[in-house]
This record gives sequence, C-alpha cells and structure tokens, in this order.
Amino acid sequence: MKLPAAPDNDDTGEAGAPAANFDSQRRSLMEIARSPRAAHLQPVARARAFVVLLAVAFVAVAGSGRAAAAPPEQPIAASRFSITIDGVEIASFSELGSIVSAVEVAPPTSAMPSGAVVKTATVTLRRGLTRGIEVWAWHEMVARSGPGAARKNGSLVMYDQSNKPVARFYLENAWPAKVELEPGLAAKGPADTPMESVTLVCEHIQRVAP
Repeated sequence: MKLPAAPDNDDTGEAGAPAANFDSQRRSLMEIARSPRAAHLQPVARARAFVVLLAVAFVAVAGSGRAAAAPPEQPIAASRFSITIDGVEIASFSELGSIVSAVEVAPPTSAMPSGAVVKTATVTLRRGLTRGIEVWAWHEMVARSGPGAARKNGSLVMYDQSNKPVARFYLENAWPAKVELEPGLAAKGPADTPMESVTLVCEHIQRVAP
C-alpha cells in the first residue's frame, strides 16, 4: 500500500497552504488507519505511516510560522552637516558635536501643581574657521536684540561622502546662543586651523525624512 509522501520543505505555496496540506495528509492517513486493510498492515508499515504524519505536521508548523526576516539597517555615515534657513544653506560643518532633545518635569509649585514641563533642544556643530560670517552675523543679531527677533525655522541636513543627504532634522525657532573659536585643533585640516563651533538653541527638534 502506497502512503502519501511528505511535501518538500521549500514548497510552502501561498499563505495558508502548509496548514491545508497538513489537514489533507492527516485525513488521508486517518482514513488508511481506519480502513479494514489497516489491520493487515505490518508493524513496519504502521510505523512508517506515523513517521510520515509527524513529518507533515512539522513541515506545516514550520512553514506557517516562517516569515521573511527584514535585513538589518546599516548605520549611516555622514561627512558634512549643513544648516539651511528658508531653503538656503548658510553654513556647512565637518563635525557634529551633539543633537539634544530632552523633556523634563520641574518640581510642582503652587502655581503649577503638576510641575512645569521643561524642554531642552540644542545642536552643536564644529568646523575649521572659514571666511563665511553668516553664523557670526546671526549671533550678533541675538547679542544686540535678543533671541526673539533672531529665531529662525530651518533644517540640519547630514550628507555622506557622495554629497547625498542621509538624515535631516527640522529646527523650530532656532537661534545661535553661543559661537566659540578654539585654537588650532582641527581634526580635518592643518594643525594651525582654528576651530569654530556654534550652539543652536531650538524650541523643538524633529527628525524627518532626508
């Protein structure tokens, strides 16, 4: 008597096919077991039928739980960091110091029983000193008139070595709170190149699609 063969492990077909195949094979084997001729099967034949049933069950369970694993995401590599205001790049930097977006709850007071929400959002960038004065002019506006009039909406865009944007952060109401010039410690330039750093304070920082 010919027993039904176990399906190929790699042929799972469409969704739900493994379970359907298992039910069909199980019914066939149960019919064989209940037939009058089953009593005349040799013990070896009955053992083979049981092994086939187990194999079909294993394939059905493995196939139904099989899911295509998503490939792991690779870390991005950025070599240039651009500050863009109103669609215009005003400065480009070679190093990213930090991007900080934090939310804290201050201790409750009589005026604010539930505690005040304190947000911190800053961006720190560094580069070798260039001839561009846009960042210094922006900071001068803050120093003379306060941050109110100097607040700008813009973006921090990260580029890879092929100058393709790989990450973007939206900066809401950003203003340069600090501009600093350090002596020649440039990592990407002559040893005597002064390093310029700027710290932007924002009301909100949000990562968006590049």
